[in-house]
Amino acid sequence: MHSVGGLSDRLRRAADSVLALSMPGGRHVASVLLGIEGYLYPHEALYLYWLARTAPDPANIIEVGSLRGRSTLCLAAGVRQRGHGRVYAVDPHVYGTLLELRANIERFGFQRQVTVVPERSIEVAPRWGEPIQAIFIDGDHTWAAVEADVCLWLPHLQPGGMLVMHDSTELSGFEGPRQVAKEVCRVGEMFEAAGTLASITWARRRGGAIDWNPPEYGKRLLDYIIRKRAAKASHAWR
Repeated sequence: MHSVGGLSDRLRRAADSVLALSMPGGRHVASVLLGIEGYLYPHEALYLYWLARTAPDPANIIEVGSLRGRSTLCLAAGVRQRGHGRVYAVDPHVYGTLLELRANIERFGFQRQVTVVPERSIEVAPRWGEPIQAIFIDGDHTWAAVEADVCLWLPHLQPGGMLVMHDSTELSGFEGPRQVAKEVCRVGEMFEAAGTLASITWARRRGGAIDWNPPEYGKRLLDYIIRKRAAKASHAWR
């Protein structure tokens, strides 16, 4: 269950882990990156860690789309370091990954930081009653599904809270998240700040007591490398 993927996947996870260790806070997520397969760059993993660690109280974080738990446990690591808070992992697990997610949570000892919600996001959001400081959208990547996730969860996001969308920049191959992020995550009536990190787009809701800015370690160098690799791959196919 724990050794998902072939040799190339294991080598990639090892490289992700080493890169994470070179950045502040990396030791808290390195073992997760090494041990759990998933689609998350090492500096994205660090961003999620610092997002959870620096979140305003009570640090309730919604994750839409968990799969095996790579991003889930990076968020949980930040919650554990801060000493309180909760990650709510919302995912119907249509690919049969629920048992693997639960096993990974137990293996890494994050039972106190993560609540697994094995349901569809659009069914959970309408009945949600807790304040939310951050929403990480990484579920169904079709345009309609991403739009529905954002629209249904945004009303629960507290002033000063962060909307974070994965696979939503030009470094991602998914048109749905990119289009929704382009439409929603911009400075205006709803959000007072917005930006990108690798394939992540983030936006901070207006009205918070503090200007919450999770650090973006590795952004300049690693984003540059990713762009160069993407351009090289594109050129090779011509």
